[in-house]
Amino acid sequence: MMINPVLAIDGYKVSHREQYPQGTTRVYSNFTPRSDRFFRSPVDDNRLVFFGLQGVIKWFLQDAFNAHFFTRPESEVVSEYQMLMDSYLGKGAVSVEHIRALHRLGYLPLHIKALDEGTCVDMKVPVLTITNTKDEFFWLVNYLETVLSSELWKSSTNATIAHH
Repeated sequence: MMINPVLAIDGYKVSHREQYPQGTTRVYSNFTPRSDRFFRSPVDDNRLVFFGLQGVIKWFLQDAFNAHFFTRPESEVVSEYQMLMDSYLGKGAVSVEHIRALHRLGYLPLHIKALDEGTCVDMKVPVLTITNTKDEFFWLVNYLETVLSSELWKSSTNATIAHH
């Protein structure tokens, strides 16, 4: 069984929501391959094969959030979040209202634009952008970055190796 997906984050990101300037309503982020300096291949073309976004969207943003967050009782998922935050940062240190609001919304208010999967791109060229579609959920864009980055890095690296 997978954990509640709002718990699949880097711990330091919990405070990011509070660090945005007052009045923030929109966050626009991207995923950009920075370097291939540790990648060795006889075909040294300084490019990456972008791959894996559809799988991550299906597995994590749709299936995991539906099965382990949105369809579960609000009190359960909010309690799990509160319990983890209390054990991590101290009792009551982190508000749960943003998690409660997301559960009540019933979907992830995100807009993702990306290059076609299989596209070969130069390093430092963004392969996708992501933004929120509802003002109060600006925090969600970079909150989910941990899973998106780790999964896309892995699948794109494998596709690049296969290409070479």
